[in-house]
Amino acid sequence: STATAAGSTDRFERDALDFLGRGMLVISSLPEDDEATAAAGIIAGKIGVLIVEQFKRGMCLLANLRESDQESALDVVSSARAVIIILSKGSLRSSAQLAAILTAVHTADTMQSLEVVPVF
Repeated sequence: STATAAGSTDRFERDALDFLGRGMLVISSLPEDDEATAAAGIIAGKIGVLIVEQFKRGMCLLANLRESDQESALDVVSSARAVIIILSKGSLRSSAQLAAILTAVHTADTMQSLEVVPVF
């Protein structure tokens, strides 16, 4: 029953992230790269006040999600209004970063409701 309770909690968190992700600005950086994650935080801080009107649901920094929330992170990316992907050394070796990139590009190509902005 503990496993069931944990599963229910995980599902609730995924559903909540999916709902909140709709219309959000998502910033993706390599979770293991402290400098890239700091850059994501700086970008979020600098543009946060400027985007309040355009992004009613706010922002999500994927590096802040738990590693076990990979599926939820991809749901957030696929339902986002815009995604900023910060590429750094090792980004293309990270399954989490590659999954975010592929999900964003796929969503942009198929749904045409998403803008992907790569930052080098």
